[in-house]
Amino acid sequence: MQLLTDRFQLKVRRETQNVASYALPVNPGTVKLKKGAPDANYSFRIGRGQWTITRVDMSRFAQDLTQEVGVTVVDATGLMGFYDVTLEWAFEAAVASNSEDRPVTMRSTLFDAIREQLGLSLESRKLPIEMLFG
Repeated sequence: MQLLTDRFQLKVRRETQNVASYALPVNPGTVKLKKGAPDANYSFRIGRGQWTITRVDMSRFAQDLTQEVGVTVVDATGLMGFYDVTLEWAFEAAVASNSEDRPVTMRSTLFDAIREQLGLSLESRKLPIEMLFG
């Protein structure tokens, strides 16, 4: 950061703001994660509505989910160590409407898959996120 300040006179400030995000907590008594092998390396295979992740910690898994849902996901599991994750969901841009006549997106089915297959959940929250401003 000092290099950018010296060379380009860039000035930034850090500020924590409450931002619409998702927390990734454990559903009590329902964790369905498989411990990763200690000698394995992280790998991430992605397909249409399917993820296979080897040796991932929950912080990294939250980052992967952030990329998929387009909103910051913060690890709130409290789980330590590395896990192997296999996740499958109905990948559809839009399906029929739900009971309130709103379109249901593939994200809602991804959320269900996380709950049912992993014993975790994505909960909408306003979370404090550190941001940089120039």
